[in-house]
Amino acid sequence: MYTDIIKDFIENGDFSTVMDFLKTADPVEVIMMPPVFLAIAITIGLMFHPKTTYLGKQLLVWIPALLWLGVTAVVLKNDSISQIGPFILGIVSFFMIIGYMIYSQLMASD
Repeated sequence: MYTDIIKDFIENGDFSTVMDFLKTADPVEVIMMPPVFLAIAITIGLMFHPKTTYLGKQLLVWIPALLWLGVTAVVLKNDSISQIGPFILGIVSFFMIIGYMIYSQLMASD
């Protein structure tokens, strides 16, 4: 069921689809979806065990970032970059990537 929705979004998702979802989505309903709830439960469970705390923290940081970049890639693939919404989404994602690369290089130089 969810795989069909994801495949349809990858094939046909554009900026208006994302905006419609953000306008109509109920946060509680989204969190209670089985794939989302399962990912959150596993991540929180990993953070409570001392040996897997680091992995849980990394998942907590990387999952939302990779989802953001994935949605951006789908929107830019299916929509025109000359429109203001996809353009701003692409610019924000670009600067997020560049900012993270600079930040990680600065932190590695300590």
